[in-house]
Amino acid sequence: RGVLELEMPAAPGAHAYTQNFDGRNYFYAEVAVQVRSAPRALPNSIGIIWDSSGSGAMRDHGREFALLDAYFRKMKNGEVKLVRLRDAVEPRETFRIVNGDWSALRNALESTPYDGATNFGAFVADSGVAEYLLFSDGLANYGDRPFPAVKQPVYTINAATRSDALLLRQIAESSGAHFIDLLADAPAVAATKLLTTTTRVQVLAGDGATQLQLRSPYPENGRTAVSGIMTESEARVRLGITHPNAKTAIVELPVRGGEAPFAMVAALWARMKIEALEAQYDLNRAEIRRLGQGFRLVTRETSLIVLDRIEDYVRFDITPPAELLADFERQRQVVARQRGADKNAHLENVVRRFQEKISWWNRDFPKGDKPAAQPAVTPVQGASGRLQEADRRDAPARNQAAPAAPSLAAPELRLMQRQEAAKVGARSAMADALQSAAEPAATTATITLKKWEPDAPYATRMRNAAAENVYPVYLDERAGYLNSTAFFLDAADILFDRKQPQLAARVLTNLAEMDLENRHILRILGYRLLQANYAKLAIPVFRKVLELSPEEPQSYRDLGLAYAADRQWQKAVDALYDVVVKPWHGRFPDVEIITLAELNAIVATAPVKIDTGRIDPRLLKNLPLDLRVVLTWDADNTDIDLWVTDPNGERAYFGNRLTYQGGRMSLDFTGGYGPEEFSLKRAKPGKYKVEAQYFGDRQQKVTGPTTLQMSLATKFGSAEQNEQAITLRLKGRSETVFVGEFEVK
Repeated sequence: RGVLELEMPAAPGAHAYTQNFDGRNYFYAEVAVQVRSAPRALPNSIGIIWDSSGSGAMRDHGREFALLDAYFRKMKNGEVKLVRLRDAVEPRETFRIVNGDWSALRNALESTPYDGATNFGAFVADSGVAEYLLFSDGLANYGDRPFPAVKQPVYTINAATRSDALLLRQIAESSGAHFIDLLADAPAVAATKLLTTTTRVQVLAGDGATQLQLRSPYPENGRTAVSGIMTESEARVRLGITHPNAKTAIVELPVRGGEAPFAMVAALWARMKIEALEAQYDLNRAEIRRLGQGFRLVTRETSLIVLDRIEDYVRFDITPPAELLADFERQRQVVARQRGADKNAHLENVVRRFQEKISWWNRDFPKGDKPAAQPAVTPVQGASGRLQEADRRDAPARNQAAPAAPSLAAPELRLMQRQEAAKVGARSAMADALQSAAEPAATTATITLKKWEPDAPYATRMRNAAAENVYPVYLDERAGYLNSTAFFLDAADILFDRKQPQLAARVLTNLAEMDLENRHILRILGYRLLQANYAKLAIPVFRKVLELSPEEPQSYRDLGLAYAADRQWQKAVDALYDVVVKPWHGRFPDVEIITLAELNAIVATAPVKIDTGRIDPRLLKNLPLDLRVVLTWDADNTDIDLWVTDPNGERAYFGNRLTYQGGRMSLDFTGGYGPEEFSLKRAKPGKYKVEAQYFGDRQQKVTGPTTLQMSLATKFGSAEQNEQAITLRLKGRSETVFVGEFEVK
């Protein structure tokens, strides 16, 4: 049949193998176990946890229903409490099973809409239930808590090609139940696992050995595997094996160091240890990483890498072979000293730039009308042979041509013009200063944002539907847009507008289902949750983004701002200070100074005292603002510019970073994400138009159109701060988007 099969009889008894690795003795043993099984009595009250997230639609429900049919035929009569699990848990439904008839429950399951992310931590067990059946692919991607420990057995059933089998196995086996893989087990085998009790290893202990690992409490193919680290030259491992309807029998396994050496023993122990840790990956990441590096194993924290030079070992902090260890330690110390010097130099640079911003903040700017610009002077050849040119205040936009300057007839005329311009400028500056001193501070400022209304056909259908039909229309359209972030964002916006926030939040969480490792998509999800005032839900999303991209300052800043939105002030300040003190790639200009504004505003306005002991005191100064705008976006290697046009008609942008009335624009971000910031300490009355200019990108995007986020704040850094945020999508390059405006009275 095109397959070559080799059958070898398993050797009777137990066989142990050893290996000395890195100065420690490891052992691995396989023990023959006679497996027995017996039918088990089913309880008359059970619970079904039905994973109804978006990925749930990919499971083979036919196989799941066949298994349930076998289960209820044996139960005959009983009660089932159904819990649908998505981004949140839906209210329980109760069904009666009569003479094996579960048609009402089946109809309910068949009509289940699959939507939203998977939040295992939201589940709460019911003490009135004797056991649970969990139908899921195990792909938990939302929330910050694992599946809770419950007192009842939880049988986990998978029928999806893409799944987290390790997590499902751990949930089941830690509760005394079975993991059933319907795609690997034949229907009869699956039913047997669910409907019978079988031989199980209940006890694992040892003398002269530590860190014992059991591959599974249920023997497979008549054998069970155990491994550990020997603390004595001879060890004795005890396995307590329980057969159905019988007492626990103790099997002893002697292990002697140096006997039956095998080169894979240490790696087998490490792999079994990692599999046990993977069940709670978020809590065990560091240990998984250490094991992967120490035993040269690929894990979620490590990958294969070719190391040609000692510098490579130092760069990736991987311990080399013994013959390279001395050189490795020397070079690592050199690198550590250099990193320390770089960090100090970076901090001093941040302090210098922050002092420049303080100087700007302390300066008084005129608030009258901006004087008419003086004509520019064409460069001419002077007596010294060097080119001379009159200064121009306003740089042209990068896609606009500068106007031609008039020619001058003689050097004497140029001198007269400069002298007259100086006199006019002095009079104007004095008048503006007097006017500025006489004007009272602005008392009120309002924010108006342009509402985003997509023109896609699905959006039109949803907007035109009655309130009770908006979500059904979304479900009807969903199958055609499973890979479209725009679709889920638009649908969530419409549901928020129609006052259905829980359904809107569910729709948003589909972004977590789309691509488990895409930081761009997760950032969008986090931003939208913050805008919807779901800060607690946004925090674990931004934690995941930080895990995926710790080399990007935005990961720390986003998490810090989410903590602040959730009123976790100390965590917010600590995360934001990481942005300030860590040296970043040059493509992230001014991110430290922008973040310092947010950090100091939190320290100054938080209702509790913030511990600022680790913060350089030179960086602690709150700079309140009348107006502040911050632009960020989700795509790397993308150039978007922030434009703010004041009542004078003067635009602040990358080419005009300081306006006549003191509006300050941060450095231009051309490489990705932002932020770009506009700051104005004291705003003159009038309207301020806020726009974004999209110049283009230099990458292949899998997230669809670039999405930008704009935050507008009045009275920033004070107790009266008012902030509003909006998310928009950009369609094409060289597009200018009007976002909103301030009106100062």
